[in-house]
Amino acid sequence: MIELFEALHDYFESHADAAELKAALAGGLYNLEAPEEVDFPYGAFQLISDVPDHFASGKFYLENCLFQFNLFSKKSSSRELFDIYDKLIAAFDFLVLTIIGYTALSCVRENTIQVPKLDGVWQLNVLYRIFLEPD
Repeated sequence: MIELFEALHDYFESHADAAELKAALAGGLYNLEAPEEVDFPYGAFQLISDVPDHFASGKFYLENCLFQFNLFSKKSSSRELFDIYDKLIAAFDFLVLTIIGYTALSCVRENTIQVPKLDGVWQLNVLYRIFLEPD
């Protein structure tokens, strides 16, 4: 699964289609959690579940992964966060990732959850389902 984490982060860091998102997330994008002294706005992503999909033959065919992107902002309104959200979906909706050891079949956005402002920080959680076929 580390290959998927690396592919998501590499895409964010270096792919032209993610350039606007990278520029908007001044504090960066991190796997699971950000450093304590990170600048706002920033993002984190995490694996929520990874379920192997089996077919009638019992043979393993696909990895069914649910990922969550967590976006954070300290602005007085949630406007900045929704601008970043627009850049996130532009970069990740229907993304075809290059992943060592896998063929990425789809990357589809599912739920988006706005979390009430807590300690002066807005949070928006965006879930993506990614299907992978092992090579």
